[in-house]
Amino acid sequence: MLAHYAGDALTLTAGASVMTAAFTNAGNVIIGANSTFALSNGGTSTGDWDIAATGSLTFAAGSFLLDGGTDITGDGVANVTNSSNGLNVGDAPGDVVNINNLTINEGAVNDTGALHITS
Repeated sequence: MLAHYAGDALTLTAGASVMTAAFTNAGNVIIGANSTFALSNGGTSTGDWDIAATGSLTFAAGSFLLDGGTDITGDGVANVTNSSNGLNVGDAPGDVVNINNLTINEGAVNDTGALHITS
C-alpha cells in the first residue's frame, strides 16, 4: 500500500502512471496535462484530486472507496473501467463526494453516501 498524507501534494506530469499497490490519498493529487493516473489495486481517498483538462484518473481494478471529503476537480475526467469491483462512494450516509467530470465505461458506482457530479 502507498499512502499519500494530508497536507502533501503529489504532482503527476505528462505520461502514464499505473499504481499497482493499493493507494490511499489523504492529501492532494494533481494530475497534469497529458497525464493519466490508473489505480489498479484499489484503495481509499479522503483527499482531493485535481485533473488538468487533458489529464485523466482511472479506477481500473480493485475496490476503491471515495470517502467523505473527497473532491475531484478540474476539467479532466475521472473514469471507472473496473467491471469486477465498483467504485464505492462513502461508507456512511452522511459522506459527500464531489466529482467534476465522471465517465463510467465499465462497472458500477456504489453510493452509500452522496455523490455530486458537476458534468
